[in-house]
Amino acid sequence: MFKRFRCGSNGTMLVFSSLVCVLLLVACGNSPSSDTTSTTASTPTQAATPASPTAEAGAMTPYQGNSFTISYPQNWQVSKQANNLFTFTDSTGGIKMTITVTPNPNEVISADSVASAALQAAQVLLKNAQTVSMASTTTVGGDSWSQVSASGTQRLNNQDIAIQVVVIAAVHPAKSLMSKSFTILYQAPTEVFSQIDSTYFQPMLQSFQFT
Repeated sequence: MFKRFRCGSNGTMLVFSSLVCVLLLVACGNSPSSDTTSTTASTPTQAATPASPTAEAGAMTPYQGNSFTISYPQNWQVSKQANNLFTFTDSTGGIKMTITVTPNPNEVISADSVASAALQAAQVLLKNAQTVSMASTTTVGGDSWSQVSASGTQRLNNQDIAIQVVVIAAVHPAKSLMSKSFTILYQAPTEVFSQIDSTYFQPMLQSFQFT
């Protein structure tokens, strides 16, 4: 899957290997009741829309992560693995945002490559995955981030749910020995993605700051 990445040194290979491991954790480590081995075909189910999403979105809680801060909906849960992986999830488990931070000295792995690798890892959990067309970049925390998206069916809470996944990635600070790759993956059921995006994800992204 990653054959197109050619690493020019042992150091570059180490950075990339570490990054890939974390990205795989993003895709596989935080999906409640995920099941990629199901062989029975079923019609994707539309998940219930959270009650009063506009009202809930107003209550945001600040969070200090590894080299970043962000605010998230007050009634969501937060989990942390080591110092690299942070997940913010609603009560259903089907709406979530995951942030990973990994060392990337001198930006040996570009933001485009990070985003592409993260999306490919996320697609492991999707059946009938398809690329979703969207702007290739977005601005978060004052930096330009690479942006990619896909949709497909995922097994959540013993149901096949049609979901959309968006991945954005940036390297900050750019081309420095202190550079880190920041990857944000967020997903929601396809039927309500636009509403969830405007109500939850965009306010969260607008609150994001590098520290």
